[in-house]
Amino acid sequence: MDYDFDEELMMLDVAIIATGFGQLILQGKIDDNVKDFVQLSILRQMNSQVLDAFLGNNEQWKYERYKYLSKLLDILEEA
Repeated sequence: MDYDFDEELMMLDVAIIATGFGQLILQGKIDDNVKDFVQLSILRQMNSQVLDAFLGNNEQWKYERYKYLSKLLDILEEA
């Protein structure tokens, strides 16, 4: 497969977020150093330019994704 930088960064963010929340499920907590990376990945995915790049003009999908990512940030704060 031939990915461009944006797709690779998207996949990296998804992997980091999944790893952090996987640790939460398995161990009941997220290590502080992992938490920082997860937060950065979530915030990057919430960026309007990232949402535009991956969801185009579909405002409903962008809104839903932003809401979902906001909930992940709330969970992350409490983890």
